[in-house]
Amino acid sequence: MSQVLQHVIDAIGPASEVNAEAAQNRVVAAGATVLERLARALGGAQHSPVPRGTRRRIVVAVGDHGCGDPGLAMGADHPSVIAAREIAAGSAALCQIARSANHTPIVIVDAGAREPGHMPDIAVSLGRGPSRDLMREPAMTIVDAVLGLEAGIALAISLTEPLTAAPLPSFEDMAIGTEPGVTPEATGLDERAGVTQPMAGRAGVTQPIAGRAGVTQPIAGHASVTQPRAGHASVTQPTVGHPDAIEAAVGPALDAIALGAIGVGSEVASAALLAAISGDVPGGLDDDLAEAAGVRGLEMRGASGLEVLATFGGAETAVLAGLILGAASMNVPVILDSYATGAAALVAAAMAPPVTGYLIAAHRGTFTHPAILAYLGLQPIFEVGLGHGEGTGAAMVLPLLDQVAAIASGR
Repeated sequence: MSQVLQHVIDAIGPASEVNAEAAQNRVVAAGATVLERLARALGGAQHSPVPRGTRRRIVVAVGDHGCGDPGLAMGADHPSVIAAREIAAGSAALCQIARSANHTPIVIVDAGAREPGHMPDIAVSLGRGPSRDLMREPAMTIVDAVLGLEAGIALAISLTEPLTAAPLPSFEDMAIGTEPGVTPEATGLDERAGVTQPMAGRAGVTQPIAGRAGVTQPIAGHASVTQPRAGHASVTQPTVGHPDAIEAAVGPALDAIALGAIGVGSEVASAALLAAISGDVPGGLDDDLAEAAGVRGLEMRGASGLEVLATFGGAETAVLAGLILGAASMNVPVILDSYATGAAALVAAAMAPPVTGYLIAAHRGTFTHPAILAYLGLQPIFEVGLGHGEGTGAAMVLPLLDQVAAIASGR
């Protein structure tokens, strides 16, 4: 395990039961059980008796799995590309919900799409590529898994780090970045699509150069001032005197992150990951390949979370698991959607058990998701099974965050 991962895992403590109870008590008068449950989850994760929900992001990670590879290049007709482009265009259901939830920004991450050249331009590209066929060989190398986790951690930090008028401490101890740079103000919001896009002229946004692990280049239109350490994801920090600098904020600049995932073969990977981590082969899936993957996963029972991730996970699983770990280390709750995000949560919890106190299940889901939630000990906010998993279900919880925050604060 890398120093980055160990540092973040060591920083994750249990959610606060005292604050969870206090937050729940603040909304009891509303007489709504669902709001009480959500307030309790928020208060415990945020370590605050007054839950917050205004500052949030939706992160959708795209990653295709070798076990679902059709065996031919589909270009712009690839299902993952189509789904991502619909979100970028603002026509997806997720965008409609994001707009109705006070225009919550959406961040699309290309963690490992099969057709990266056809992904929307606004997607943050990590350049790792799709995973291999888990039914034949390990889906990823340990190195790929670690890089994916570290990229997710870096993303969590970049989303939650407040801008400040003074230079922040270097992340050198975490091996993420070596010099202070300039942090973009989270990014702007495209009112039509509900999707975040880099603001023109903002600096410090970088992405990996394809085929060169750990080497970054500026995203088009942005002047990069970051010099990342080779082999590690880049995180930038504000520089004194830069016009983007503002007064220091108290706590992370984010109250919650809602997750979504897109990728062919993720259902098969979720079955293998669930069996490997829980020790139970999921049944009744009505999917022979997924059930066979579950049997294969059981062979890895007792292996470390990192080993299980590398053997059965996908690029998006690694990035989302890292994002969960990073968010939990900063007391930021994470809202799960369906089985692909649930699989990432399984991995994160296997690596750092206290993570479960920072997870919120949006809905019961379908396929392996009910079993994943049962293993993690999570009760869903909505007792329904939404099957898409690209973030729509998680986004449906966001308006409730506003209600909880308003009631708890007495507004």
